[in-house]
Amino acid sequence: MVVVGLGTALWVDHSDGGGLLGGSQDAAGAGLSAGPDPASTASADPDAFGVEHYFPATDAVDEGAVQARRSTSRQGADCGEVLQGKAASKLGKLGCTGYVGATYTRADGEVLTTVTVLRFKDDGTARKAATALNGAAASSDVTFALPDDPAQDGAEAPVPPAPDALFTRVAAVRGYVTVTSSAFRDGHKPGVLDQDQLAEATRAVAYTAGAQFMWL
Repeated sequence: MVVVGLGTALWVDHSDGGGLLGGSQDAAGAGLSAGPDPASTASADPDAFGVEHYFPATDAVDEGAVQARRSTSRQGADCGEVLQGKAASKLGKLGCTGYVGATYTRADGEVLTTVTVLRFKDDGTARKAATALNGAAASSDVTFALPDDPAQDGAEAPVPPAPDALFTRVAAVRGYVTVTSSAFRDGHKPGVLDQDQLAEATRAVAYTAGAQFMWL
């Protein structure tokens, strides 16, 4: 797995008014059934918060026009491994207790999407963390992970995306924050004719990720 710092993401999406695909506050609001908080869930089952539990390699993303398969994964108890810059300090103070993540490669190999889920002690803390990530730098402080074996999903090795080549969503879902970013395999900056491809890929993976944590 190759990890790339995102820099200052310019393609941050806040377009949806509610639901899993909305802004940082929207996905964690009223209407969800009651469930255990992340801390109690982890205590009861220490293996529950694991990448193979939520993003198994055998499960593909199939949402709308987007079909993609997992091409790398990561997890750990130290959120500092995937955070950098000011976010590492801010979210560390808020008590980020672990992360899981995966990168998905679109069926044609041309679009890569990294989703990272950060765990906090409760809903309120997760919303604060999402707000912090939705600032001027957006999700710039969460690293982007390139595929483990690029030869399996494309003829050419992927180019680490520049900051202005990303489309990103940040959402709080109960006691978790999902950060989802998409980029073209060749690293080019999206334009009017192709920016929707990144938006669609990000939304599809963000929905898949958020749905995993919605009813915990």
